[in-house]
Amino acid sequence: VYRIGRALARHLPARTWLVGYDARAHSAALYRAVAAGLADEGRTVTGTGLTSTPQLHFTQVHRGFEAGVMVTASHNPKEYHGCKVFDGAGGSVSYEKGLDRVEAIVAGVSAPERVPERAFAEIDGVEEYVAFVAGNAGQGRKLAGRVVIDISNGSAGRVFSRLVERLGVVLGQ
Repeated sequence: VYRIGRALARHLPARTWLVGYDARAHSAALYRAVAAGLADEGRTVTGTGLTSTPQLHFTQVHRGFEAGVMVTASHNPKEYHGCKVFDGAGGSVSYEKGLDRVEAIVAGVSAPERVPERAFAEIDGVEEYVAFVAGNAGQGRKLAGRVVIDISNGSAGRVFSRLVERLGVVLGQ
């Protein structure tokens, strides 16, 4: 993942990167590795810690980061892991947008004996994201009946608890 960070920095012209991770067992270590790779290529890295992909994406666009990396395997089984990458327009970096070139760059980056530790700033975008979601819930209509909230396998627990309070949701009914 360190090599992926270096390759992403070489592929995308973005100078500022927001990184986050999901609740899987190894995600925090991979988060630090991708951040170190980006930093070692001269990029400014800011972390948002444990988060959901939608929250990372919102925070990236809302705060003006030129790119974002979410360390996650999304809905895949626990033995898998990966990174979702977002460009400056907020779109996913796919094979149509050069992911094959990133893979080729990774192949040319030598692996370090151990991943270096790099310090980087961290921000908490929970309140901004909760305000955004709450402001769009029901699109101005009073919520009635059942409300379903995806807590992203635990990654969005903080968001869930704040939304429940803010929206006045009564649990267990």
